[in-house]
Amino acid sequence: MSELPTELDPLATEVADPGRRLIDAVGARYGDGAYAEEIRAAREQFDALRGRVFDDDAIYLQHMALFLEWYVLERALNSEGRPPLHVALCAGAIASEDRPLAEALARSHRSAFEVVRNGDEGLRLYDLIGDSFWYVPLKQAIVGVVRGEIVEARLYVWEGSVRLGPHVFYHPRTAHDMIHQIVRQRAAAGTLDSGLVFELAGMRLRHSRFRNIAIDRIYRDG
Repeated sequence: MSELPTELDPLATEVADPGRRLIDAVGARYGDGAYAEEIRAAREQFDALRGRVFDDDAIYLQHMALFLEWYVLERALNSEGRPPLHVALCAGAIASEDRPLAEALARSHRSAFEVVRNGDEGLRLYDLIGDSFWYVPLKQAIVGVVRGEIVEARLYVWEGSVRLGPHVFYHPRTAHDMIHQIVRQRAAAGTLDSGLVFELAGMRLRHSRFRNIAIDRIYRDG
């Protein structure tokens, strides 16, 4: 989409979301002490999936926030066979007033989305991997995001409407057509799955480090 403005190419944003407090609390509970080795192994796994990030990388803080979110909601503990949030729910370690939110987060969906509309009626997203549309009400619409933006985000249903998770991760606007090409190629080959989210994140990391390399040499399949 050549009309996408590129003079302001955002990296990431934080969203006002009630799930963040719960993710932080569960991460603290299962992030040290007896789980120190577990979280070390999880960090290595996450870095292998998305690319290793260092503290001087522009993307470092976002990478670590997404790691905690992934660790709490998606990555099965070696000792339990389930992610920390699921373990906490089964163990009765979530306060009763937080259980509905915790259960909603446990069913959350992370993918690569294209912004179809961001206006007075809210945010409309298209799931590039799941081939589905999602509507996020105006109260969580993101300022400055334009039609055609491709983002990595987490969605979940809470209090009767779709909510954005606490962190939204942007891909370069100039990578729009290349990402679509990758999606089309994999869909045609029958290999399109959620693993593409991690691969695209690795491409984003390489682009942030090597701005002198043409973006179509970074955002490519294979």
